[in-house]
Amino acid sequence: MRKKRILAVLLSSAIAFSGMSGNVFAAEDIALEEEFSDGADVTEDVTEESIEDFTGFFDRESEGFVIDEEMKDETDPETQVFADVLNVAESGKCGDNLTYTITGDETNGYTLTISGMGDMYNYSWYEEKAVPWSGKKKNIVNIVIGDQVTSIGDYAFSECNITSVIIPKSVTNIGEKAFLECAGLTSVIIPKGVTNIGEFAFQSCTSLTSIEIPEGIISLGGGAFESCTGLTSVTLPEGLTSLKSGLFQRTGLTSVIIPKSVTEIGWYAFESCYSLTSIIIPEGVTTIGSCAFDYCRNLASVTIPVSVTSVGIGVFSGCSGLKIAYGGSKEQWDKLSMEVPDDATITYDALIPTGTPKPTETPTPTAVPTEVPKPTSTPIPTLVPTELPKLTNTPVPTSTPEPTVIPTAKPVSDKGITATVMDSTIYTKGKNSTTITVVKNDVTGKVKFTSSNKKVATVTSKGVVKAKKAGKATITVKIGTYTQKIVIQVKKPSLKLAKSSATIKKGKIVKIKATTTPSGKVTYKSSNKKVATVTAKGIVKGKKKGTVTIIVTSNGVSKKFKVKVK
Repeated sequence: MRKKRILAVLLSSAIAFSGMSGNVFAAEDIALEEEFSDGADVTEDVTEESIEDFTGFFDRESEGFVIDEEMKDETDPETQVFADVLNVAESGKCGDNLTYTITGDETNGYTLTISGMGDMYNYSWYEEKAVPWSGKKKNIVNIVIGDQVTSIGDYAFSECNITSVIIPKSVTNIGEKAFLECAGLTSVIIPKGVTNIGEFAFQSCTSLTSIEIPEGIISLGGGAFESCTGLTSVTLPEGLTSLKSGLFQRTGLTSVIIPKSVTEIGWYAFESCYSLTSIIIPEGVTTIGSCAFDYCRNLASVTIPVSVTSVGIGVFSGCSGLKIAYGGSKEQWDKLSMEVPDDATITYDALIPTGTPKPTETPTPTAVPTEVPKPTSTPIPTLVPTELPKLTNTPVPTSTPEPTVIPTAKPVSDKGITATVMDSTIYTKGKNSTTITVVKNDVTGKVKFTSSNKKVATVTSKGVVKAKKAGKATITVKIGTYTQKIVIQVKKPSLKLAKSSATIKKGKIVKIKATTTPSGKVTYKSSNKKVATVTAKGIVKGKKKGTVTIIVTSNGVSKKFKVKVK
């Protein structure tokens, strides 16, 4: 009877959404019994001994919970009747307490439904770790996410043929490359409950035109919107402290308002944003990473506050005719040692706007006013005095800066090399390598790679960079006279536990929630199995009174989780 009720709900859900193509919806999930173990998570990947231990717990605490053997019984006659009605193409597990069901067919497209409560499993690109529906994902046109799903796993919906996404309010985490290369995706609604968006989560979603990042986001992963070439606008919330490496690299952004809370702009954050014309870096930003605005060819004006104390190499490489308004003195600028294009114009002691980016959208009045009466009335005319000496030295070329921009821009776009890196941050263990890809623009010859610090990172003749120890290394890519530099940061892996201890009663369970950077396999070991056992998924069960330590390990890093059993 229990199975009938479950399948009946699935049937009604499939009928309700079968006519809605190309969308992702938040769906009502099948409710678990409220009295189940104080809402603790359980796992299916347990040993035979653990299953025996859990049996009594299920009987006492949640008689309606569907046990693994029942869920996997595909030959049950009652189950088969409902499966035929629903046209179920495939089903299985995608989380400790989550299941997936695929309905429909290849011709009309599939609907993928995620049901249950808790986190999805994390997946990867290689076959052994791929999503169960990898063979059908290019024909998945609808996704229904249950309203008790709390985390979307790594690579969960990559390459699916969906056009819009509605993520339920229960979701707090969007995993790495969760929507990678969903080329038809045009609309995403991210709820306020989301606190983390993983690295490259929406990479190469080329049809995505706008995105609003809600308040409450703690971490916005590097490359999250990289190569979203159709993305023209983005809303970033106050509270965000870092624009990580490659965040908006190679997007179609025309403007962006950087929140006042941001203190760091990472490497390649806006690299090759060809439509970006002006940028205001707010007071409070202290660090600008290497190549942050590299090859933003139409970037005409930028405002840099005096709070910036650390800059990388090539921040504005390939930005011709740039006008820079700096909030500090010339002496402070010289100490900053920022590389700028030879034809850049710098104004010192400039007023740093605190509102919208409109002040930077009016650099034209600064170029036009050759009137000397108003240089002291407003901060902007102070640009004129710095330009006037140049006009008198070389009247013909400098009086018409526009023509000089055009000839210098063309060689950059028409001839040269473009080098990009898959991940600019790698780790000493786990994700310890990355690959540099080089595109030749009307250039011939062999590509040569060199590392500035082989003790930190080495690079092969094919552009494969491998981590050695924590630090920074600059990889130089060279073909003939053309060179490009890419900064690689090597970090030590980290492991964080949501809590460091817990108290449970005999026969009860608690789940250890661990976050690893980079993502990797997590193992658990109990110091005393007679007091408490732990499964491969981090579920601890109390056996008898006492205290036990669970050793949690990932990527060579270990943490202790103490459990007291009453």
